[in-house]
Amino acid sequence: MDVVEQSNGGRDPQAPSSPLARRAFAFGLLGLAYLALVLRFDFVTDDAFISFRYSQNLARGLGLRYNVGVEPPVEGFSNFLWVVWLAIFEGLRWDVTLWARLSSVACGAFLLWRCFRLLERRLGSLQLAGLGALLLATLPPFAAWSTSGLATMPFALALFLGFEALLGDASRPRAAAGALALAAVVLLRTDGPYWVMLVAASAGIVWLATRSRALLRATVVACAVAAAVFGLYVAFRHAYFGDWVSNTARAKVGFSATRLERGFNYDAIFLLTYLSVPAALLLALPRLRRRGEEEGELPALVRACFLMVGGTLLFALLVGGDFFCMGRFLVPALPFVVIAGTVALTGLGRGALPAAVGLVLLSLLPGWDLHLVPESWRARFHFRWRTDEYMSEHARWLEQDSNSAAWTDLGRALRLHSAPGDSFVFGRIGAVGYYSGLVIHDRKGLVDREVALKIPSNPDSSPGHEKLARLSFFRKRRPTFVYAEIRSEEEAGPKDLWEAYRFRVGGDEREMALLRDYRYEAVPLAEEDGFAPGQVLCRYRRKQPAP
Repeated sequence: MDVVEQSNGGRDPQAPSSPLARRAFAFGLLGLAYLALVLRFDFVTDDAFISFRYSQNLARGLGLRYNVGVEPPVEGFSNFLWVVWLAIFEGLRWDVTLWARLSSVACGAFLLWRCFRLLERRLGSLQLAGLGALLLATLPPFAAWSTSGLATMPFALALFLGFEALLGDASRPRAAAGALALAAVVLLRTDGPYWVMLVAASAGIVWLATRSRALLRATVVACAVAAAVFGLYVAFRHAYFGDWVSNTARAKVGFSATRLERGFNYDAIFLLTYLSVPAALLLALPRLRRRGEEEGELPALVRACFLMVGGTLLFALLVGGDFFCMGRFLVPALPFVVIAGTVALTGLGRGALPAAVGLVLLSLLPGWDLHLVPESWRARFHFRWRTDEYMSEHARWLEQDSNSAAWTDLGRALRLHSAPGDSFVFGRIGAVGYYSGLVIHDRKGLVDREVALKIPSNPDSSPGHEKLARLSFFRKRRPTFVYAEIRSEEEAGPKDLWEAYRFRVGGDEREMALLRDYRYEAVPLAEEDGFAPGQVLCRYRRKQPAP
């Protein structure tokens, strides 16, 4: 504890003197570190545009639907509360890609603050709390998923607030705050009840150590409210969407040994990439034991944090992970890793500061694609099976960012060169669907109930995208376009697009035969519309019937 208990003579004379001022100064420095990494990893992932399109249609009075006119509507999102929140900005005609990120960053900053304050209260040390929160602020996954446009950070905040309200002080739990936070948890993610049960189990661990009746009552109340809110939403889902489960669950959820293997690899890649996470947990392992009454609730709190982390790893294992960068499913566990690791620092004396600095450095290195674990070791746990080539999490982040930009341009081009009511068969339905406004026939089934119900899962494919309908599956719907790309003038010939199409369908002759009903088009794109010089929209359009 020498690092945290300094005499007045050792204090920086320029530092603020009052406790409130010192706290504000410390968190200001933390905020700067956090915002610096947020700016480095700022991006919008393609899947976020699915929620944006639902929000846009809701704001326009068209309801919670992706394709207008489909009855009953399809619940192709898994973040109801986030969709409703973003509809406010769509209704105001503000740039939703900006306001989604600003909202998410605000949630990340508030989560960082709550983690900082919890550590300060429980450890009685501003310095140690600052060191612990700095570890959270400098974890690249925490910064990257503070943007993205998805509800990852709002969900992580709601989960932590529910945990903190009940377990932050077991003798004085806040039932109302816990109930509100856990209600948000079940509305921000389709699988929210799993996380409510995880918080309840964590409360049980602390209750066994403290026998706090107040904690027991507050937990029961908070979980009951969350269950009631979830029940009301399920009733709404059935009444509005005509289904008891979300379509995203039908498209993605399954169980197999192959999925478990991929989920294990997903967890392993994360732990081998962001070494500060397993290092912090290893430091905290000795604190799992009861070591005397003088420690109060801390050992129980650490055990509860381990349960939250273990439950998150188990969730990723069971669902097989996902294809996004930097372990998106594991981000909600990071504050609990930090709490356990920071508590462990209290037993290191003068070694606390160098240990904390070491953890921060371990966090930062992967943000610049620098790794202590050799790539050959990490590649053994490759889990994105759509390709044989291993890709680091940093490289995958760059790919996601560039893909979103490319599909945004494709969506804009299709909007400029299509007519109302035109339709398009595509598998990456985010930015293309949002910016084109076309009717989208989703090959992966996220917003297509027929695909989700009829296409069998392929666990050897990309995580989260186990279903993929053939293009010919949509022949009866007579789509306007079946394939489109933006290419340079030099690559805009029909032969080039034919070869690209052959690659996409694996050379399947039945798929290639579909093109007999379509004709090739090459539409020049204008620079005044924001496209690079010499770009061409290449696509296959359905042939008009003979008069």
